[in-house]
Amino acid sequence: MKINLLLYLLGFILISTVNISCDKDLDNLEVQSDAEYAFPLFYGNLDLKKVIEKSGDSLALLIGPNGEMSFKYSGDIVSRTSKEIYSQIPPIPAIITDTFFGVPVKLNNNISLRKATITDGTIFFTYKSFHTQDVTVKITIPELKKNGKPWTTTRFVNYTGTAPVTDIILPSLLAGYVLDLPKDSLHIRYEAIKADGFRDTLSSFAMLANSLKFSYVEGYFGNEVFPISRDTIYLNIYKNLLGGELYFEEPKVSVNVYNSFGFPVRSKVNIVNFQGTNGQNYPLQSPFVTNGFDFLYPKLNEVGKTVVTSFAFNNDNSNIAEILNSSPQLLDYQIDAVANPDSDPNNIGFMTDSSYFLVNVSVDLPIHGRAKNFKLEDAFPSDLGKLDGFQEAEFKLVTENKMPLDVNMQIYFEGAGGEILDSVFNTEMLLIGSAPVNGLGEATGTTRKETFIPINAQKMNTIRATRNIRIKALVSTSLQGTTPVKVNANQGLTVKMGAKAKIKSKL
Repeated sequence: MKINLLLYLLGFILISTVNISCDKDLDNLEVQSDAEYAFPLFYGNLDLKKVIEKSGDSLALLIGPNGEMSFKYSGDIVSRTSKEIYSQIPPIPAIITDTFFGVPVKLNNNISLRKATITDGTIFFTYKSFHTQDVTVKITIPELKKNGKPWTTTRFVNYTGTAPVTDIILPSLLAGYVLDLPKDSLHIRYEAIKADGFRDTLSSFAMLANSLKFSYVEGYFGNEVFPISRDTIYLNIYKNLLGGELYFEEPKVSVNVYNSFGFPVRSKVNIVNFQGTNGQNYPLQSPFVTNGFDFLYPKLNEVGKTVVTSFAFNNDNSNIAEILNSSPQLLDYQIDAVANPDSDPNNIGFMTDSSYFLVNVSVDLPIHGRAKNFKLEDAFPSDLGKLDGFQEAEFKLVTENKMPLDVNMQIYFEGAGGEILDSVFNTEMLLIGSAPVNGLGEATGTTRKETFIPINAQKMNTIRATRNIRIKALVSTSLQGTTPVKVNANQGLTVKMGAKAKIKSKL
């Protein structure tokens, strides 16, 4: 039996010596006597990025080029196209009572046309001649042109001995024509030349322009409300991560609008309401909630361009910080758009058949703020079966803190089923000081600490079945969580543990 134990110990010492040589922080766990041996137990790195990823909230985490972190919770992207907003161009009818007759053109949504490029539609005429002779009829529409020439048609009305004679001009295609209406009216000019050479008039003269579609429309588009979105954004950080208090210094609700409609638009904020865990309501208060904010839009010489408006409800213009630091669970919002909010008919704009709004709302939480007892937790594999054959030990714990946060840490020994076997510290958690911080709240170095923990025979027997080491840490900014700092994705708490152990009996 002694020979077998001797071979086991010699092999164990060889393996342990190789492991220890990999970690200079555990070098002073050297053998003190023939009955003591040193070896590493585990190495772990606890950082906010990893905890966020394990929480299921990684999709909301953004990491900048220098490691800066922020949460971004976005609602659905909502779009509205010109076909949805101006879905139907109504027919334009007219009863023509004079040889030069103006037809006011008013489309749906109070659109007053100035110019339009027609892609589809027809125009139709009918009239009666009470003259008892043949009549030549020429109809012209000066404001409707193709290749610079007005729309025109010439008809010959044949008198057959019975009056009146009704003439119907079958629908004529208007695709490719351009309307130019500087005075909001389409004019119909006609000439009725009788066979004797004299001009005269016609009766029951009617026109109908129907099924019109435009690729470009210029004019005044009325004071209309366009529904854009109602949505809910869930703020999972408060549900998944918090075990204490977390305060963001620069939170904001961002509204990004992509707009290719060429006329003024203003937001109409109907609902911006946060809700807490127990159903509490926290309405967002801001002058821009009450009065709205304007969207940028392309000008008449920027047809086809999409203009982006980025607006934020922030600390300077709202109570957003107060709300978000109350740990809400979701944001319910509904925002519409108002065309021509000042109702100025002289404000001439445009739209095309591909114009659209695209609106996205998000809650942005840069990880810059204050924390008090914010919980970080993770588990690392560690087989303490290697302690078999030893009766007591001294553990050396080395911590290196690169975060600008004070850390209170407890370490637990877990069995194969995740059960807690014991903890490293019996009562108080271990305090690890913050990394040094500059005036901007940024960590500038590392705080290192060594701690020695005696493990008696009873505790040694308890923890031999350990398969994981679980670290639970409560982090706080300095001065009881009152100093704002910035936490970087490259920062974390490194924990290393080794053991110096005694065998049960002498050989």
